[in-house]
Amino acid sequence: MFHPAACLVTWALFAVAVQAFGALALAVASGLLIVAGYRAARQAVRLIRRAKWLLLSLWLILAYGTPGDLWRGMHWAPTIEGLELANLHVWRLLLLLASLAWLLRALPHERFMAGLWVLLCPMRGLGATPERTVARLALVFDYLEHAPPRGSWRNFLDVPDDSGRLIEAVSIDLPIWRARDIALIGLTLAGCVGLGMIG
Repeated sequence: MFHPAACLVTWALFAVAVQAFGALALAVASGLLIVAGYRAARQAVRLIRRAKWLLLSLWLILAYGTPGDLWRGMHWAPTIEGLELANLHVWRLLLLLASLAWLLRALPHERFMAGLWVLLCPMRGLGATPERTVARLALVFDYLEHAPPRGSWRNFLDVPDDSGRLIEAVSIDLPIWRARDIALIGLTLAGCVGLGMIG
């Protein structure tokens, strides 16, 4: 529906803005993300499960490492300020993972590479090489699609029949940039600024 580059810019704006959101803004953003990205719920749960130890470690570090008053005066408990900070940061990271799941669902591999190509082309003067970046990304996607199944070390010893195949060319379809794509970025930017102001 939207240009893949517009989707990437939208996600990048949200990823930066969510770091400044307070509790009220996070609650509003969570509701909007649930409504807009409910189809990506399964992917979001999968990403959150994979990051569970990171989330737990972050929560423990912030909860116990932030100075302040002990929760209920217990010497083994984290501080009240630490609990508030830990909950906010973990909430932000959960929103970021959920939005990433929405992005990966909205952009299949070919559209993702097309969006990345469009965003990198203006940076040629700074040394960016869209061709190499997109080609390497295509190789990564190809490896993920044809990687051996998990669960047994013997899978890595078995050489598949197509192990010698090479990707000779990568072709991407570049859609037309439309007014709705600019509107999407503008609405996202305005929404992020508004949510940042309400705290």
